[in-house]
Amino acid sequence: KNVENEGVYNSAIAPIANAETIYLNGVPFTSGETVSNVGYHSMRIEGVGGYVHEISFTINVRIDGVKNGEYYQGAVCPSINSDQILLNGNPYESGTVISTIGYYKIKIMGVGGYEKELSFTISDNLQGLTNGATYQENVTPIFNSATTVTLDGATFTSGTPILSSNIGIHKLKIVGVGGYEKEYVFTIIPTVENIEVGGTYQGSVSPVING
Repeated sequence: KNVENEGVYNSAIAPIANAETIYLNGVPFTSGETVSNVGYHSMRIEGVGGYVHEISFTINVRIDGVKNGEYYQGAVCPSINSDQILLNGNPYESGTVISTIGYYKIKIMGVGGYEKELSFTISDNLQGLTNGATYQENVTPIFNSATTVTLDGATFTSGTPILSSNIGIHKLKIVGVGGYEKEYVFTIIPTVENIEVGGTYQGSVSPVING
């Protein structure tokens, strides 16, 4: 009872069999015990006179908090009903928050060679700066936690103002997990007051330039 041959289940089950000799995946099993391990399971029921009855079933992994192929603009907290999980090849515990920018692959392993993989991305979610833009005012880039971030080759911290007096072409490079890398190039141009391009004057002038 409670289990069918070739059945697929998305949660724990408690198989009941009116027999004294039962094996689950080759290990003695007691009727009514809960089976919760993700994977491919095989139940063998033995009786008098060499009687054998076998049932195969699958318990699927259940994943909440993250979806395959999705892009996220902030932290995620995957909940996975398995204790055999790898995140980018390293052991991962279900419910652990993932917040660093990058490309991620989760691999779930279970009984009998069961495997499932999913991939997702946490983006830099850059705000306050547009790639290729030109500015005459202070620029304050804000982004998610990254592995490394540099501005013109020097370490840079989210929320740090880039002053309008820092005239020139700048490159903000954001590096994350799993080969994630983004570059944003922008320009700060001077603000010139009291004179105009091509202007002609008959007296002295007092140019004011931010730089």
